[in-house]
Amino acid sequence: MEEKRPRAKTPHDPATPPTQSASELKGAALYLRWLGMLCTVMALFCLGVFAIGYKEPSFGRIATLIALAVAAIICLWFSKRKSRS
Repeated sequence: MEEKRPRAKTPHDPATPPTQSASELKGAALYLRWLGMLCTVMALFCLGVFAIGYKEPSFGRIATLIALAVAAIICLWFSKRKSRS
């Protein structure tokens, strides 16, 4: 068996923080990422309902679609900001 050695940490430019994968996110950033993805899936489902003609678009349904899309964008944006700090 090969022995795995820990890699030496390389210095990074403080102006550009290192990117983090979803597995490295913690706390609020992870919660906001999941919430943003959930809003995105629900908005796509709502759009699919309109596309196949299951329900007619109404003011309330369109407002829900817009609210879900805006919430998804805001949650994903905040998750990126939280992961950088």
